[in-house]
Amino acid sequence: MKRIPLILRAAALLILLLLFGSCGKVKTVVFRNVNVVPMTTERVLKNQDVVIHGSTIEAIVPGGTADVSQTDLVIPGEGKYLIPGLADMHVHLYLDPEGNGLPLYLANGVTTIRDCNGRDFMLKFRKEIKDGDRPGPRMYMTTYTIRGFEDKPWNLVKERYEKGCDAVKFYSFFPSCTSFHRAMMEASALDAYTIGHIPYKVGLAGIIEEGMHEVAHVEELAWEFADIDTGLNYKSGDAWLEYIVGNFILKYADKPMDEVRAILKEEAREIALMLRDRDIAVSTTCNYTHMMDEKLFHPDKFIHNPSLKYLPPLYYIDVGLGREKHQQQFKGIEHLLPVWQTMLEELNLALHEQGILIAGGTDAIWYMGLVPGFSLHDELAYFVDIGFTPYEALRLCTVNAGIVAARMNGLQTPESGTVEIGKQADLVLLEYNPLEDINAVRHNCGVMADGRWYSKDACAQLLAFDEVKHKEYLRLYDACRKLTHNEITPIVQFLKDTPYEEISDAVYKSTHLTTEIIKKLKRIDETVFLKKFFQDVVDANWDNANYLNTFSWRTGHDMRIEAIYPDAIRAVKRSLELSESAAVYDTLAWLYALNGEYENALKAIDNAKEMDPENKSWDQTREKIMEMKKGDQRN
Repeated sequence: MKRIPLILRAAALLILLLLFGSCGKVKTVVFRNVNVVPMTTERVLKNQDVVIHGSTIEAIVPGGTADVSQTDLVIPGEGKYLIPGLADMHVHLYLDPEGNGLPLYLANGVTTIRDCNGRDFMLKFRKEIKDGDRPGPRMYMTTYTIRGFEDKPWNLVKERYEKGCDAVKFYSFFPSCTSFHRAMMEASALDAYTIGHIPYKVGLAGIIEEGMHEVAHVEELAWEFADIDTGLNYKSGDAWLEYIVGNFILKYADKPMDEVRAILKEEAREIALMLRDRDIAVSTTCNYTHMMDEKLFHPDKFIHNPSLKYLPPLYYIDVGLGREKHQQQFKGIEHLLPVWQTMLEELNLALHEQGILIAGGTDAIWYMGLVPGFSLHDELAYFVDIGFTPYEALRLCTVNAGIVAARMNGLQTPESGTVEIGKQADLVLLEYNPLEDINAVRHNCGVMADGRWYSKDACAQLLAFDEVKHKEYLRLYDACRKLTHNEITPIVQFLKDTPYEEISDAVYKSTHLTTEIIKKLKRIDETVFLKKFFQDVVDANWDNANYLNTFSWRTGHDMRIEAIYPDAIRAVKRSLELSESAAVYDTLAWLYALNGEYENALKAIDNAKEMDPENKSWDQTREKIMEMKKGDQRN
């Protein structure tokens, strides 16, 4: 396999470091003769000078009147429009430990983000950005999500929050109202801002009673339409969703969409009235529903969206195999998509009508096709599409986001979200007026973040991408699509000649793809290549215990491919070295038995029972292995 020379990577890093240096914070900056969109009201202040000192807006005066004799930088603004920096108040960085998405936010005019499932490495990102050592937006972060099914989840609140987080994040799986109440009491004792899903056992009325500050997604309110019985005791999220989807089907599936919309409009209003005057904010994360038509019905068109090139090759694999998150969630219930889309539209309109504080967020994470920075532009366009004016949509990601940030900081007055004297110097310079066309946010000619100016050229450098690599991503997607139609040659050829190690590694690290390739190779009786491919996959994942165990189980136990039993046993033994568990011993026992090594199989299943004596399935497995042994002896 061809490899990209290390010198190219070093050169790329050097360019990036030089870029950081060229965008350092200066003492005084003046935007000269610029049209200001202050976002305090729906208006444009024509031909103004905006003076920045350090990280703060110092003055806004008539164009040409600011003294620039001692100014460090003058930015020409004739004919351009200056808006507050945009904020995406619901993102996820936990699958981006290198921080590759952070420059994309900045280059797209997103000067503030809030990560809603925090990790320790994000604290490092935040400091590096603040110190000017890494280009990126102002960062807020919640705790690592407290999901509710942990042992005494309330004990996690203080431990996670006091690491340096700005809010406590709760999820859907609290087993009782009492459990959720204890967690909220812990957060209240810390005077911590709380954001979360609506736990299935608690419901909207319950989180209102407990005083949770923010609902993490508009879609969480949609569960109210499903008439959930909070007295039920499902043990998993999948079971809850199956129950909820079943309720949606019973309630809406056989009705014409005009009737469905009328029902949803009235119910959405009732939900919005429950939130009115409660000081509870709601984060949006809605545009993904507009993407789903293409994901489900026109994936070949969807995958050619140029912004997707910034996502990892695993995403192209998932879409190509039809295993992307939303492709899987709506599989078999595609007819409910219009109901879901209408439900969210009516909820947003009802919340807006009742004056609920709605903060713009996108849920940006690669496995849903939501690209940092670009996804917020799409979110704004979504709101205009459903009936908001451009000004109303823009408020979600400026003014309203600033209010939420102030609440997290315990402040009475927001420090951001408008272009006013004394506010943070987070600004975006646009080619044309966003109050006339919301898509103006896609065309900036420079971004200021915390007083640091990133010119149009600097932003272009932050967005630079190897277009040849993008073509390889698309070729990988095409090979995966053909694999689902039993054409294996394209993916085999791809592995032989792609020049990008990171892309071939992605193939080897996708259990869905590698399993599918093995299945097809078995079908056409390509034993020699099958064995080599299996070994390559194992070697590529030699330090991934879960992958080695899962892959070996699927190919060895489920597919019963005799040719790979010895290598599968080697892989599972390695998995045990990395992370010993009863489940892995169970896999090893089956593989030994299938390979005719019955004594080793019995020892392995006994080890499983020793580690987990309460699990009765080990006895059943032992009996089956004994039966297999007797059958071999009879033959």
